[in-house]
Amino acid sequence: MDKEARIVYTAGYRGIKAPDFAIWLKEEGVWKVIDVRRYRCRAPKGLYYGGSIIATLEQAGMKYLGFADKESCLGNYQDTLDEYQDYLFTKHYDTIDYLAEMIMEQGKPVCFICAEKQPYEKGVAKCHRVFVADAVAKRLEAMTGEDWIIEHLINPVKQEGE
Repeated sequence: MDKEARIVYTAGYRGIKAPDFAIWLKEEGVWKVIDVRRYRCRAPKGLYYGGSIIATLEQAGMKYLGFADKESCLGNYQDTLDEYQDYLFTKHYDTIDYLAEMIMEQGKPVCFICAEKQPYEKGVAKCHRVFVADAVAKRLEAMTGEDWIIEHLINPVKQEGE
């Protein structure tokens, strides 16, 4: 697998319209979007709700994979982020393994998405997609013996106070 394919992206959609979000991810070379949100119906203004985001991504030439309706939901953590990280490696080991195998088989970049615009605040992870991407990258490294890069794409839309 070439080095460009050994990237796992994350991105947050807050503040950006769904069509612009899809174009942005496509320009970054993303092939498949993996939605780690547990409650897609809470998306603002319905722009990222279920079928609408799927259709928008497909129109841009990307695939969509969501876990909200499955037993293997990776969604929102209820306790601390450290506890969530442990939770991923215990309860969701099979899901992490499945995602790593899918990424290896396809050999194309994927992007884990959720609502949070910024994955970090003052250097500390504040978003669960950071931990999902990290768990998958660690599994990929164990499977391939190669380093995998996690790149947190920063939403280009400026909001008040930025």
